[in-house]
Amino acid sequence: MELSILLKLKCLNLEMTFNLETVPEKLIYGFSRLQVLRMGWTGFDASRAINGNISFSRLECLECLKYLNALTITMCNDSALEGFLSSHRLQGCTEGLCIDRRRDDSLFSQKTLCLPPMKRLQYLSLESTSMEEVKIEWEEEGRKIQTPYVFQTSVIASKRNFYNLWMVYVSSCTNLEDITWIIWAPNLRNLTVSDCRRMKEIIKLKSIHRFAFSFPCLDVIEIVHCPKLRKIPLSRNSAKGRRIIIREAQQWWNELEWEDERMNPHGARFSRHSKFFKN
Repeated sequence: MELSILLKLKCLNLEMTFNLETVPEKLIYGFSRLQVLRMGWTGFDASRAINGNISFSRLECLECLKYLNALTITMCNDSALEGFLSSHRLQGCTEGLCIDRRRDDSLFSQKTLCLPPMKRLQYLSLESTSMEEVKIEWEEEGRKIQTPYVFQTSVIASKRNFYNLWMVYVSSCTNLEDITWIIWAPNLRNLTVSDCRRMKEIIKLKSIHRFAFSFPCLDVIEIVHCPKLRKIPLSRNSAKGRRIIIREAQQWWNELEWEDERMNPHGARFSRHSKFFKN
């Protein structure tokens, strides 16, 4: 049965189809009742070249789905990302965003990623990008303001533009220097960072952030290949009764610095391979 005859289709899940590089526009236009479209972690190119010029018709056809309220999508080049960041309609329904340059690193030239407020965003994945900085914008009285480097915790608590973001995955972003912007995700539960060797505040890393922050929903921090990381933004109150698991080698744990010595992992409450925090 061909998909084109499913005129009443409401949900289409194409996630993890890594070899998928194209979806016919006519097919998308035909799904006029589509409410959920999942294309995260695919090879789908959201823009296309026509006579050497970039067309955003593939993004435009997604905007025409008037019932669409849940979208996950992969961005494989600058043009697709720029088109997405200019579409308030798509940003408003995006639950998952994957930015991935593994297929061709020449397709990404942006050094700074400015993420607009996406209140429905649940997971964000940055893989093999050449960007050096990620900035978060938040709205106040009709204005968009980029986050400063030094944050006020009272301001952070009052902003809910990334309230639903619970998973952040950052891998092989060789020029990225920090991920301090995760403090704008108060309900973060899962953070994975690997092979980001220039990171100053979470790889090549001397600290993840200069202050300890409370992440009441954080269950897992996975740290891989971060030999210069010496501090993590956790205090004794960070767990809030939950268990936090940090996976790393024993030597790394031995060299970790603790601002709050009560968080020192040496003791019977930790396993051999992973450390468990529990208030």
